[in-house]
Amino acid sequence: MEPALRPASTIPKALRWMRQDDALRCGYEQPDESAASTRPRRRDDAGRPGEHTGLRDGVGSAARFNRPYGMATDAAGTMVYVADREENTIRSIVVATQTVSTLAGQHGVEGLTDGIGTAARLRRPTDVACDASGATVYVADSWNNVLRAINTATQAVSTVAGAASAGTADGVGSAARFHTDSGVAADASGAVVFVADTANNTIRRFDAATRAVTTVAGVAAESGAADGTGSAARFNWPSGIAVDGAGTTAYVADWGNSTIRRIQLASGVVTTLAGTTGAGGVCRRNRERSALRCSREGSRERRRDHGVCC
Repeated sequence: MEPALRPASTIPKALRWMRQDDALRCGYEQPDESAASTRPRRRDDAGRPGEHTGLRDGVGSAARFNRPYGMATDAAGTMVYVADREENTIRSIVVATQTVSTLAGQHGVEGLTDGIGTAARLRRPTDVACDASGATVYVADSWNNVLRAINTATQAVSTVAGAASAGTADGVGSAARFHTDSGVAADASGAVVFVADTANNTIRRFDAATRAVTTVAGVAAESGAADGTGSAARFNWPSGIAVDGAGTTAYVADWGNSTIRRIQLASGVVTTLAGTTGAGGVCRRNRERSALRCSREGSRERRRDHGVCC
């Protein structure tokens, strides 16, 4: 088991602007975001302060994103959906015309509100998955610790599992709990969604019909690299997940272990497909120095660098 997280108050002064997920990955508790309001805001294209410039709908190069994370296509490959993380929005792209639109969320405004289109609020969504029919897009609403669903026809956003308070519980709908869920993938039928529950070090299963959430593999709050069946397996910050076309196998980007894991969904057997545990990235003892170096490059807002921790 890994050591307990260090208090957020002990984050070095030079790194106080680090985002919550960076803090977690560097072994700190999530910092109080009330300080975020004092962060200098972006300038618009004319250099005026106070305007968000990272979101613009449009065609091709006229569109703007702000650190987009996860993407998914519909079954036909005609639509692409994007988790535009820093703008707290989900974007859609019509492949044939390269037209980018905002499907859900208000740019630069975070929250946990269900609603239609821009009336909905999200908080650092990191990944999306599309069901077989293209009717529903599922969202790993990471900093809200919930799973969201978007009706692509009506743009209605609903919270289908989890609640704002982080936790580890299996259950139905809002009785279930996630902790910084970062990856999401639907099986071929779209009836089952798998979630990389990052800070819990587990892989979860969501049944779209019943909204029941269960744990497929791993044990909450216990990190490691062990292969095994179900709760005998261990992960270390699983961050991405994909399901094969047959719906029989899930593949997991085990971020903290620098490996790719494979889960046989029928049996729950977890094996390491590729990579060697601990053999990638920046060594742990250099993680804060790496983050500090990133903070000094470019602008006053530190550029995100996935090499901060390992």
